[in-house]
Amino acid sequence: MYGLQDNMAEFIQRKIDEGNWVHEVNDISAAATVTFVTPAANKRFHLYSAKVVLDSIAGTAIHNLQTMAELLINGTKEDETFIGSAGNVMNTVDSGGAWGIRGDGKFDVTGLYLDGDAAKVVAIKAVSQACVGTITGWLEDI
Repeated sequence: MYGLQDNMAEFIQRKIDEGNWVHEVNDISAAATVTFVTPAANKRFHLYSAKVVLDSIAGTAIHNLQTMAELLINGTKEDETFIGSAGNVMNTVDSGGAWGIRGDGKFDVTGLYLDGDAAKVVAIKAVSQACVGTITGWLEDI
């Protein structure tokens, strides 16, 4: 059992060693929902972090890209995030352009978990622009 003296790095390493750490990264098409975790029966999945970043864009212009995404646990929207990108990365200060601004949209996963039954899922839905989603967390017996 883990005690309060454990720091998070030690806790994560133990979960990795036990084979109970989950780290999933998936591409999400625009207006699509992608399942990241489907816990088995008698397993609880605790979310540690969840985020989206804008998908890679072919070509040079990435101006005016934006996406909204939703974190879904067993079909219920638990949180949403909105991220955007502005400018054109090929423009420089000499041409009067602005550098692209890219970031990630983080979901609030505080206290979120899912008791599995091999059918319930943790998913991310990209409401508009395609994006890449990442979910991390750990499994434990219940």
